[in-house]
Amino acid sequence: MNNMQRSSNSKTSKILAWIMMVIAMAYGVSPVDIVPDVPVVGWVDDFFVNAIAIFNLIQRLSDGVKSWLYTVSKTLKWLFFVVGVVVVLLIVLLGATIVNLLS
Repeated sequence: MNNMQRSSNSKTSKILAWIMMVIAMAYGVSPVDIVPDVPVVGWVDDFFVNAIAIFNLIQRLSDGVKSWLYTVSKTLKWLFFVVGVVVVLLIVLLGATIVNLLS
């Protein structure tokens, strides 16, 4: 891949990272959520979505500039993704269990 293609791909990935960040912020304030916005419990999915978007943006902006920051942000992004999926699934499972017990 030549430098012109690499520069174009880098610019595109940075633009997509910014778009992802805006979508994540909109998701955070949106009343439509994976987990309903019950205080504390309902904010968990918003937290993880925004944290992943922030780390993705940092990763894309530091690509080719600071290799250690790129590596750390990429690792944290995927760590937050895995932990976030597990936590949200546990909350949904707990909510379904409570609904079954009460009905």
